[in-house]
Order: sequence, then C-alpha cells, then structure tokens
Amino acid sequence: MSHLKEIEFSEFLPTYTNASISLHRTYFSIINENQNPNMHWKGAFSLCITMLFKKKSRVERGPFQPKLKLYPRTKFGSTVRSFNKSWFDNFEWLEYSPKVDKAFCFPCRLFNSSDGLNKGQIDFTFSRHGFKNWNKATAKFKDHQKSKSHIHSMTAKINYLGSNSIDIALDESRIIAISQREKERLHNRSVLVRLIDITLCLAKSGKPFRGHNEQKSSVCKDNGKKNVLYTSNLIQNDLLKSINNVMKRKILSKIKNKLISACADETSDVGHHEQMSVVLRFVDPSKNKPTEIFIGLQQINVDWSSVLAVCFDGAATLSGKNNGVQAKIKIENPQIQWACRSEAIEAVDHNYDSLVQCLSEIYKTTKLADHPAQTKCFVYYTVLDDLLNGLEERFSQETLLLISAIGRLLQFNLHEHDLILLSNRFNLNDSELEAELRLLKSLPEFEIGKTSKTIYQWLNNLSTNNLCNSFQNIYKILTLFVTMPVTSCSCERSFSKLSLVKTKLRSCMTHDRLESTMLVFVEQELASELDPEEIIEEFKHLNNTQRRLEL
Repeated sequence: MSHLKEIEFSEFLPTYTNASISLHRTYFSIINENQNPNMHWKGAFSLCITMLFKKKSRVERGPFQPKLKLYPRTKFGSTVRSFNKSWFDNFEWLEYSPKVDKAFCFPCRLFNSSDGLNKGQIDFTFSRHGFKNWNKATAKFKDHQKSKSHIHSMTAKINYLGSNSIDIALDESRIIAISQREKERLHNRSVLVRLIDITLCLAKSGKPFRGHNEQKSSVCKDNGKKNVLYTSNLIQNDLLKSINNVMKRKILSKIKNKLISACADETSDVGHHEQMSVVLRFVDPSKNKPTEIFIGLQQINVDWSSVLAVCFDGAATLSGKNNGVQAKIKIENPQIQWACRSEAIEAVDHNYDSLVQCLSEIYKTTKLADHPAQTKCFVYYTVLDDLLNGLEERFSQETLLLISAIGRLLQFNLHEHDLILLSNRFNLNDSELEAELRLLKSLPEFEIGKTSKTIYQWLNNLSTNNLCNSFQNIYKILTLFVTMPVTSCSCERSFSKLSLVKTKLRSCMTHDRLESTMLVFVEQELASELDPEEIIEEFKHLNNTQRRLEL
C-alpha cells in the first residue's frame, strides 16, 4: 500500500503474531522475493534483523492519529459526513490516513495473519482496505472492537511489546558478544602495555633483550619462548619500531615551525660499520634554552629551509667546499651557517706538547738544513703560506663577526656595521632593531654582560615579562644565535652509548633495531613521556598483516 506512506505503513514487513515465527517467515520471504543466487544468507539474515527492528520501533510509536482542524467531507445521500477526531479518544486502536481519507485498525494491520487463531476471521476493511462509511462509523468501530480477529490482534500486540522478542534477544546476544570481545581486547592491550614497559626499561638502560635463534638446539631460547607470548625477536623489533615511530613524531612536533641546527659526527662500531650520529638543536620556548635531540640516521623529512646552521666535525667530505656535503647543502640553503673544525682545534690544543716534541725530532733528524736555499723556498715559505691562509680563513669567517656583534649587543654598544650584519643575517629591519635596543637599555632588569649566561637571562626576562612581541627583533636574534652549534659534543656522547648497546656479543644487531634502541637509550626523558596507548595503535597498524591478537 504505497499510497499510505504518510502514516508510515511498513508494507515490506510481514504480519505475524509470534516473534520467532516472524523471523523465520521474514528471512525466507526475503530470499524468495529477491530470487538472487548471489545473495548470501548472512546478508538476508542481516536485512531480516533490520526489518524486525523497524517493526519494533513502529509498534512502540502506536497508531497514527492526526488531529486536524478540518477533515475531508463525504456526501452520504442528503447529508455530508467526515472523520471525527473525538473517535481517537474512544477507540485507542484507531488510526487515520488523510491522504486516502480512511480509517484503519492499528493492531489488526500489523498483527492480523491469515493462519493460526485468525484463520478465516480477517477483517480486511480495517486491516487492509480501510473504512470510510462515516455515517455508520461509531457502530462499525464497536462491532470491530468486539470481533475475534481484533481481540487476537490486540493480544498479539500486547504479547509482542511485553515479551522478549527474537530481535531483542539477538540484540542482547550481540551486546554480550561485543562485551566479551571488548573485554578480551582490553586484556590484550593491558598485556601489551606491560611488554612495552619492559621494552622501554631494557632500551633505556641499554640492556640486551634476547637472541634471535629460536631453534630447539638454541641454549638461549629460555629467555622468552613461544611467539604466542609476544616475546619473540620479531615482536620485539615491531615494538621497538613502534616506539621509534612515535618518538620521531614527537620530535617532529617539537621542531615544527622552528629554525633548527644540525650536528653530525661519525664513528665505527664494534662490527666495523660506520655509524653517524645526527643531533638537532633548537630553542625550547618553555625553557628559554637550547635543546638538543638525537635522531640517529633516518630520514625524517626536515626541510633544509628550516635549517639555520650545521656542524660537521672531523669529516673532510662533509666540510668540502667544492664537491662535499657543504657545497651541496649550500645549494639548498645558501644562508646556512657552517661551523666546522672545532674538533681539530681542540685536538691541537690537547696534544700541543706532543706535536712540539714530534716536530723537534723531525728537525734534528732531517737533512733539509744541508740545502738551506731550497728548503727555504719549497718548504718554509709553503708551510708559512698555508698557515697564513688557514688563519685568515678561520678568523675572517662570518661566524666570528657574528659573535663579536652579539657581544656588543649585550653591552648595548652596536656599531653601524653590526646592525647591518645582524639585519642581513637574521632578516631584520635595522632601524627597528636600533629602536628596540635603545628602549631595552632603559629597562633595569636587562643588565650588561658578555657571556652566554647573559643571553639566557635576557631570553628569560623577555619571556617572563611577555616582552617577546615588543622586542621581537632582539628576541629573534638571541634565539637564533643560541640555536647555532659550537661543537658536536652531543654526537660524541651518543657514541659512548653506542658502545654500550652494540657490544661484541651483540655485533650482529640489525641497523633498524640498533637505530630504535639507540633513540630510546639516548632520549630517555622523551621515552618516559610516551603514552603506551599511542604505541599500541602504532604497533597495531605497523604491518599490513592483521595481528593474531585483538587490539
């Protein structure tokens, strides 16, 4: 009865009195009506359950009883009659369709069937066709209310609403199944949290986990038997990789929209493999101090335009001006500040006495003095030229000029060439910088100094007093200046931890496992702040294959 849609007639639902029978009928009626060989029984059953839920909702809403100001009028002989809304109060089962101007019996329409108790007693007028003889409406309503078909339909409706029907039972079973599955999932996650804690504890202390040999003849398999316990070397690698990925995202979020510096150094591990340590340096606004974070040697998609300076010590290839890394990076970002050779300078300083003694031995044993003119021309002048060129190169670098300019800034004594240098280097307005410096000089909390301690005091005062925006040029200069590295000591400190992680007994460790373990071992503070739930989510989606455990 598609013409009665405004009263929400569920014409696609079968009429029934017993819920269990209705599920059976509805299911097979769907199969028969569709006649689709590709329709899986699960799809038909799902559609059947959906229909039963709609039926339940429709019965609970009750009959459709629109109370209009004016109903359509019908002529009966010499009189004109219409539906009377007062009949809704006298007959609660009554419902009315304004579109066809007919009345129906709500329980008979939904619960009247052609078999069972109602066999041969269906009142088609009130259940299907509709009643419209308003001239005899009251009498007909009373007669229908006393009929057996109506009584049986009312009884079926009451039983349907009061009993635990099959759709409700199925819904409860589904809820119980989901609850049990959720309980199992939460238990699995709680177990995995403990495994993550153990992994972090071992990684932060640099201790070994276990061997990768799981054969029956292995004498080390007792350290963690069976893959089902999630303690195998493959699961450990996945856990370490998940922790590594989460930590990398944390690091990227820390350096987002910040200018950074990169420090790198290399060494050989116990397995005679070259390992490079890369450290990023940036200013943490919460501390107003530079922070250095170890990232290892994995690509983290840092844009070179955000790199302010680099420091590569002890590597001629990295600092090569013609075809080395320095030349290639300068192409990406010509403004990058290059700080190198500090390690070589420190080595000369520490070994000065030995170098002098070595040169004395060479002087005593050499025969160059027998040919003074030739020695003076080809040796003495050549070495002297190299020394002078080296000194000129070192002391004419922009870094030294920048350090001198910052020193005069801290003493409120900037020269004109200092203003130009700082403005060009940090992309500032020199007139605004000069005005900010004069205003800052009048504030008593900014004392004159000439050390890095003074810089940190100024940064802290600017941040504490909310003056960063008022003196944004000075704040930018100081922030970017302390971001520049002087040495690569942080990289060298990571090498000492490398020797603790990759020992002779662990020399066959893969690079990925070493990278993940080193990141946790070096950045222990960051690892302690990780959320186990975030690691579990990363672990769950780490591989394309589905995990055996529900997480």
